Amino acid sequence: LSCGRCGTTPVVSPVSAPSSTSTSCLDYYPFSDGYSCAKQAAWGKCSESFMQSPVCDYSCGRCSAATPVASPTIVPAACSDNYPFKDGYTCAQQAAWGQCGMSFMQSPVCDKSCGRCGCTDYYPFSDGHTCAQQASWGQCGQAWMQSPVCDVSCGRCVAGTPVAFPSFAPMVASSPSTVVYPTCSGLTNMLTHNGKSIFLSGINIAWGPYANFGQDINSMDPSCTTSVCTSTQSYFTTLFASVSSSGGNSVRFFMHPDGSALPVVGGDYSKRIIDKVTTAQIAGIRFLLNLGVQHNILVNICLWSFDMVNDKGYGPAYGLWNKVLTDTTVRDSYLTNWLTPVVQTFSKYESLLSFEVFNEPEGMLNNGWGWSTCNSGTADCAKVDLLTAQKFANLVASTIHTIDSTVKVTVGSWSYKASSNVNGYTDVWSDQSLISAGGKQNGVLDYYQIHFYNGFDQTVNPFSNSMAHFQALDKPHVIGEFENAPTGGGSKFYEVL
Repeated sequence: LSCGRCGTTPVVSPVSAPSSTSTSCLDYYPFSDGYSCAKQAAWGKCSESFMQSPVCDYSCGRCSAATPVASPTIVPAACSDNYPFKDGYTCAQQAAWGQCGMSFMQSPVCDKSCGRCGCTDYYPFSDGHTCAQQASWGQCGQAWMQSPVCDVSCGRCVAGTPVAFPSFAPMVASSPSTVVYPTCSGLTNMLTHNGKSIFLSGINIAWGPYANFGQDINSMDPSCTTSVCTSTQSYFTTLFASVSSSGGNSVRFFMHPDGSALPVVGGDYSKRIIDKVTTAQIAGIRFLLNLGVQHNILVNICLWSFDMVNDKGYGPAYGLWNKVLTDTTVRDSYLTNWLTPVVQTFSKYESLLSFEVFNEPEGMLNNGWGWSTCNSGTADCAKVDLLTAQKFANLVASTIHTIDSTVKVTVGSWSYKASSNVNGYTDVWSDQSLISAGGKQNGVLDYYQIHFYNGFDQTVNPFSNSMAHFQALDKPHVIGEFENAPTGGGSKFYEVL
């Protein structure tokens, strides 16, 4: 108008002067999580991989007010794979993992790999107009209207074949991390999380409101609205809040301890080939870890237990999983179809503390330690030798560490009898023991987890002996289970801690 360029056809183009609301200095926020660029910046997240340019440039102070920009920097070339996240992955990988429908993958992110080229009315300008209006005003030929802007209205769409994507992708953080975990200073050989020493204080959760051991994960998908699902989700939500309000910072959750929650190919329990982790289970794990983020709780996911060969007559899915320990095909189906996609999906989740290979595996050993039962008397619930259990731990730990070497792995050992070298005992979960059994150099534990109950040998009592006594100072130690008070009264164990 001021320059005398007005004609009979209105021309509407993006605002060029950078400002807090201008598209020139854009706060592009692709996540549908209820937060905003301003909040993420206030929480100090500008340096995180999911917040790199072009995400939240204005709030993160990356804009230059001196140079007007005619169109947002987020507009990629026609049919391109614009991938703004510096997380080490690619559009092709995210598409292969089935993530094109996720909020952080919406156009203009990864349009080529997601098969969206030329088929959307992407309109990045906050000027109150639409693609249809711009097209009706004859603006499709303008530089700022080139693909992928307004492709539908401008008639640029091409026929394509819908692509079906399998499996799951690594989590890209889409919620702020205000998590602050208690830290320690002045102590040596402490467990660490995100580079800070921590002292764990929390609870074990072996089952939820229905005492349905090993089945809770299948009731934690928020899209499930049955009474069992809603009650389970409410129970865990309340429990995490209670742990946090009581000063706790950690939870040990049993995932599929007796194998009953695992999907089996064709439902054939004679072969026991483990199928791919279900979408509902992925959603349930995400629900669990989100509770951790919301309540400043670190989560140790206990995968198996000695209950994997503890047959109590509940049915073929329960406690009859000797094959996953002894049969290469079954074991590999677990590592490939279930464990791998879970670790890939959640390894970067801030509330994930560690994966525990199994709880008290000593209970399923045939060396005189074991106490598991085998009501059916079949090979499916037979106890195993120590070497078999050590090999399984080595291969599980290696699978996890190969995907992400920063993810911690542990074993919930029954006693220092199996995790120290005092009084003639042998640390059967040491690096040397595991590598010797399975052959994987990275298949070792990141910290020891020990249990102690009344009646145990007092020489292995962690409440009355120092770590030096156990001659196992090469890794941090966590007391994963213990009773409320010793026999005969006296100080409660947690007070001693």
